[in-house]
Amino acid sequence: GDDDAPAGGNGTREFPYRDLAAALDYSLALAEGSPCLGTGEGGTNMGADLGVESCEAVPACTIRIAAGSHALQHINLAHRASLAGSGEAGSELVGRIRGLRSGAFLSHLTVRGGADGYGGISIDGDESPTILHTTVTECVARGIYCARKAAPTIASCTLVRNAGSGAIACDTGAVVEISDSLIAQNSTMADGGGISALGAVLRMTGCIVMGNLAYFMTRRRAKRAA
Repeated sequence: GDDDAPAGGNGTREFPYRDLAAALDYSLALAEGSPCLGTGEGGTNMGADLGVESCEAVPACTIRIAAGSHALQHINLAHRASLAGSGEAGSELVGRIRGLRSGAFLSHLTVRGGADGYGGISIDGDESPTILHTTVTECVARGIYCARKAAPTIASCTLVRNAGSGAIACDTGAVVEISDSLIAQNSTMADGGGISALGAVLRMTGCIVMGNLAYFMTRRRAKRAA
């Protein structure tokens, strides 16, 4: 996406899409040759009547994001899309990233300000995407959320100044690989701060975890001390 590009665009370097919504647009119509055509009751098409389109199957795609700040409104990467920025100091995405699938990746960008209940980046169960060279910061709910049985790989990332559940919150059964990353100055009003992973498995190598604060734990210890 490139906010300075003219309206329209076809996704090429010469004529990029203007925003992420256009770059990630997709159709829910049936494809020609779909087994759902004419196999419903009375010879009708199965599913909602959203038409039939001629299209070429695309198993995955990578969206390259120009420098600048881009809003993430109703953006979903569930159709196996990956996002590659121009650098953590160059490409900023504001809001929540969701729908990253196994084999997809997020790289060389900053995610800021995820304010809904899932935070900046949410990884669904049974999905194992990769997050590389990405800064996640100032997210209100949490930085990265890993659902039950999610298995992301996080490498060379910076997770700082996130709130809610802190930098990383994992449900029971998640298995998370984290390497060469900084987790600092995150905070929560509950348990966690840096990482909350009760019942999950975390494998960490070469990481720095420092200056994170769980206010609930602080208050509880203070009460015991009194």
